[in-house]
Amino acid sequence: MEQQLKFAVVGGDMRSANLAGLLASDGHSVHAYALEKYNFAENVTKAFDFAELMKRVDCVILPLPIQSDPDVLNAPLSLNSYSV
Repeated sequence: MEQQLKFAVVGGDMRSANLAGLLASDGHSVHAYALEKYNFAENVTKAFDFAELMKRVDCVILPLPIQSDPDVLNAPLSLNSYSV
């Protein structure tokens, strides 16, 4: 049996959103942060408290590229802008 992990998918575009869905369909626990505009299947949880999320996950997946502008997280599917 494969080990089930807890993932945080932070920001990004449709590639990140699709990856979150694939990880969840493989049985992993997936929490999406800064992807509020995307409608995930019920097996992906939207997270709103970054500090608390980081305490609960095994792996963090960041967007590529990480920044869209200097010092701003690449998060076109977010309702907010996040400094990095």
